[in-house]
Amino acid sequence: MRRTQAYGGLAAMFCLGVFLSACASKQAPAGDAVRAADLVDIATGTGTNTAPGEAPAVRHDARLQCEHCPTLGPDSALITIIEFGDFQCPYCRRVEPTISRLRETFPDDVQIVFRNLPLSFHMHARPAQIAALAAHQQGAFWEFKALAMSDEALLAAGDYGMWAAHLGLDTAAFNHALVSQSQRLNAVIEEDTAHAESFGIRGTPHFLINGRRVRGAQPYEHFEQIVREELAKIERSAAIVGVSPDRVVALEEDRNLSTLYAELEATEREAQRPAPVEPEGPYDIPIRTEDPQYGPVDAPVHLVIYSEFQCPYCVRFLTTVDDVAALFPDQLHIVLKSFPLDFHSDARRAATAGLAANAQDRFWPFARLMLGDSSSLSRRQLDDYADSLGLDMDAFGEALDTDAFADHIDRDIAEGVSFGVSGTPTWFVNGVRYQGALPAAELEAAIREALGAAAP
Repeated sequence: MRRTQAYGGLAAMFCLGVFLSACASKQAPAGDAVRAADLVDIATGTGTNTAPGEAPAVRHDARLQCEHCPTLGPDSALITIIEFGDFQCPYCRRVEPTISRLRETFPDDVQIVFRNLPLSFHMHARPAQIAALAAHQQGAFWEFKALAMSDEALLAAGDYGMWAAHLGLDTAAFNHALVSQSQRLNAVIEEDTAHAESFGIRGTPHFLINGRRVRGAQPYEHFEQIVREELAKIERSAAIVGVSPDRVVALEEDRNLSTLYAELEATEREAQRPAPVEPEGPYDIPIRTEDPQYGPVDAPVHLVIYSEFQCPYCVRFLTTVDDVAALFPDQLHIVLKSFPLDFHSDARRAATAGLAANAQDRFWPFARLMLGDSSSLSRRQLDDYADSLGLDMDAFGEALDTDAFADHIDRDIAEGVSFGVSGTPTWFVNGVRYQGALPAAELEAAIREALGAAAP
């Protein structure tokens, strides 16, 4: 049967005298008496005394996917907006035009999914939402929902049979479903409610936009901004990994996030890795007694490395150097030069700390501690490393406080630039320049080639 979309004089918009932004099953406490449970409510957007906005995100989860859920929009949409709603909630009613506008703005990219969260103090919500699920069996959930939310008096009257007839439904089948399937339909609502509770959702309306939370009847611009951000993120991820945008979404929905992120990390690592260059030189690299170094100074091969401690490729390469150096105990002299990069905020501090440790003949143990966790190079962490090695903490602290090795570091940088160093790691084998965290086999080959050239 043909259903009309015009509801004519059936409805008039309901207005509430005092607007907040959401219906909530629990209010946040006043004053300073905030309990842990209340903090959860505030963080998840369920307390009416909290500022409206976005709370912590929820990853895509199988519990948010269901066969019974009414949907609007293409299944191929990149953005899924899940609404947990209550037909009697005035804020749910207020946000309806926003959701409609989103569908108009993003007709191919947004799918709306509705999940039931009728609040206990809204006595008309649950019966109407059960009736809407009965209408859903005839493909009329959204039209039924629009009627229910269009007028408070209409909702209170609860003449669902009249609504079904107005929408052109098979009223006998609709009424039969209400009577014979009421327990099953109510169980669907209980399932939705349980899922909402499991994610800390207790108020309405509450939205998950590809997992990002939005609480309350926020302005259209807020929703649009999040949708555009999520679309941009998907497009960027797809471009980096070299897959279609729908593949990115599928990986998230299947919870194969580790697969996606591993691909992203590997691809971005390759994109950031300096392009391999042919060895150049030899250059006459000055080696000074105050430079961190190990191995015999009269060795036939000198490996000079321009590096820093926040660069992940330096971390990888210096580990490789340790392994390869064991093959040449009497033939290799290793020298480290400081080349902290500007965009690594902790690199210069770490370089200073390394030289301060070197002044106490503990550079290499200190360097290995920093390399073990290059993500944590705070002053406190560096002090802890120094203390664990038994360094003179007064001398160590003064070196960092006064930037005692500034001239040393600046000289290393200036000399490195003059030898063609522009990134890290850059290394020289008997003055011949190589670039990047090359594998151990290539480092070993470069050393053996230098040994051959140095042989009489």
